[in-house]
Amino acid sequence: MREFESVFDKGLLKGLRSEAIEPAGDQRLTELKNLRPHEFGLRPVETITYPFDDVVFAYPFPQLFLLRELRLMATETAVYTCDSSWSPTLAIGSLAAGGIWHVADFGDYILMTNGSQLVQRYGSTGAWSKFAKTSSIPPMKTVCNFRGQIVGGNVTAGQWEDCASNYVVWSDIGSANFYPDQKNEAGYAPMSWNGDVLRVLPLGDMVAVYGVNGVSLLKPTNQYMGIKELNLPGIPTAGAAGGGHRGHVFVDYGGDVWMMAPDGQPKNLGYSEYISTMDASELVVSYNRHQDEYYISDNSKCFILGKNGLCQTHQIVSSCDFDNGVLYGTWESDRDRNARITTDVLDFGQRAFKTLATLSANCSSTNSMWLSIYWRSNVVGSFDQSQWQMINPTGFATPMVTAVDFKLAFKADDYTNTKLVSLRSRLKLSDKRVIRGAYSAT
Repeated sequence: MREFESVFDKGLLKGLRSEAIEPAGDQRLTELKNLRPHEFGLRPVETITYPFDDVVFAYPFPQLFLLRELRLMATETAVYTCDSSWSPTLAIGSLAAGGIWHVADFGDYILMTNGSQLVQRYGSTGAWSKFAKTSSIPPMKTVCNFRGQIVGGNVTAGQWEDCASNYVVWSDIGSANFYPDQKNEAGYAPMSWNGDVLRVLPLGDMVAVYGVNGVSLLKPTNQYMGIKELNLPGIPTAGAAGGGHRGHVFVDYGGDVWMMAPDGQPKNLGYSEYISTMDASELVVSYNRHQDEYYISDNSKCFILGKNGLCQTHQIVSSCDFDNGVLYGTWESDRDRNARITTDVLDFGQRAFKTLATLSANCSSTNSMWLSIYWRSNVVGSFDQSQWQMINPTGFATPMVTAVDFKLAFKADDYTNTKLVSLRSRLKLSDKRVIRGAYSAT
């Protein structure tokens, strides 16, 4: 009986599949937990350091912020300043509870909002205060710093001029004055789409405005702010968009993941197969600017989106930043530390019965590693799974299963120090009903 070999390696470089419908035989992954795609295969996800020993994590709080001059920790109802080791000291408490905090960082002057409470830190004194209604500053539910201007959105209706939840506002340059005057720098405008503005974020030389029913871009034009409306879906919650000047990631109502380039060009990355199973009302996108990657979390799952694709991690992250060579973040574990992958459907280039005799892994780990396969012989049937076999010292397992379609699976008892470069299948083609002359297999 003729034997052939197939190597699964390219699929390990791309992360989870972006769409649920893939041709049989494509090298894609349907499961990737605690390992991340790397240019040389799969490597362990990076462990994030939780710096607040005495603060219990209750998703999505606390949050941490590494700002231009300050380190901050924010709980649902308080803001703390932190020293270089992230030891917190209360700055202001007894705040109204709301959602995640948004920060406009101007060095010694800070403006923050959680959608229910606006607080500010005065640069001249370092004193913190709750927002008091003034004629110059509107009550906003989202804020950011854009080139020295405060840009905000979702103004409490009836509290400032004729603005409402669908409006964006921007201040004078270098000032917290939002009221338009002879300088023509401050201003306000409604979005063309219906519904609340949920998040404003700087993006290159623009500001992206994310709302429940659309996305817009603000761009300075002379002394004014030009508005470009994008034909994009909105986001379900204020946490469903995140990023920095180099780009954003946001999640729409259908669970599709979108990337916004620095020039404002959007790209639909897909991944709704995984993200749509998450709680849309709890979504938080956290940006790790050092590695240029995004953590997409709800209160039970977290995925990492990096330059090589998507993977899942046991760390449920609500905020992160890289400080003095350490990746700090606020997170808790889902307690599943296994390294685990499952491939998409493979027919190895032949729609015929094949016997998968041996399966080997080019891998390494300080933990026990295992191999298994899924198989079916009916294209509309469900898959059965073989028992997990511990990989022997030479990297082999012997499933000895005959079927038409297969999926390969690998796991390690802990992801620490686990690496995987390829999976190699040895097959025998016992069914030659569809073979005419010479044949090849992949």
